[in-house]
Amino acid sequence: MSRFILSVCCAALLVGYGVQKATGMGYYVPYRAVWLSDTATVIIRPPFVVPCTPVSPCDSLSPHDSEVLALLLQARREAEADEQKDTGLLLDALDDNMDNLVGLYAFGELLDHDRLPPPELEVWYGQLSGKLRRSDRGRELAKRLGERAAKFYDRPYSDVEAQDSTGRTVALSSLAGAGKWVLLDVWASWCGPCLRATPGLAAAYNEFHDRGFEIYALSLDASRERWLAAVAAHNVAGINVFDPKGWEGEAVAAYTVRSLPANFLIDPDGRIVARNLHGKALDNALQRHLCDKNDVQAE
Repeated sequence: MSRFILSVCCAALLVGYGVQKATGMGYYVPYRAVWLSDTATVIIRPPFVVPCTPVSPCDSLSPHDSEVLALLLQARREAEADEQKDTGLLLDALDDNMDNLVGLYAFGELLDHDRLPPPELEVWYGQLSGKLRRSDRGRELAKRLGERAAKFYDRPYSDVEAQDSTGRTVALSSLAGAGKWVLLDVWASWCGPCLRATPGLAAAYNEFHDRGFEIYALSLDASRERWLAAVAAHNVAGINVFDPKGWEGEAVAAYTVRSLPANFLIDPDGRIVARNLHGKALDNALQRHLCDKNDVQAE
């Protein structure tokens, strides 16, 4: 039985849902933008946005699928600040809905937010029904998964350039590949999870900077003033730069960034060894690579 069966007490979540067409637009949801191409969307109030595909057109969603989507989205909103819990919700939804739109939606979210490494996502994708994999949306996800896998595995970093607070161009290569551990952190002042992550990044920077750790904090803000205000207000650590091109900038394309925050850990030889490390995961990685090895060398 599905873990996401809507109970009678939750039925009010389905009041007044409608259909809206969109082409190449981004819809704001509680913590990120959802980018859609030539698809329709189901808008379930409060304002959640769910992509529809030819597999399950918006005007033919089954009552059961609509209920499951509503409950899942409500649960995700409540788990907004808990990435681990949100990932669990998506995995449960995917596991229970391998042959309908809910499963395809959950898989897309796991892919877009880098919640699982590509090898695991490839396994999950293979378990989706053939109907879903053959759909336009399924083929699109397969293509993006292939692109993500190609960029995931150990590879040299791609150099990018952006402006610092004085307008000077600062290249990532001024830090990476020079014997340091460098975190390329892509964020923006309008991204709530990015701002909530800044204290943890600052703590990691303060703890590991003297051991050879640096942060290249690249903002996708279009407004220089908002970027500078956020840097000052939230004490953003590291080398702060911004690219006024935002989502059209070279870093987004080079690193296949689809959601924020996104980060990439680059080793002293200039190779990407991990991505999207947050909180304890980042601390543990830096401890393993910097402290443990330095302690052994000291002995």
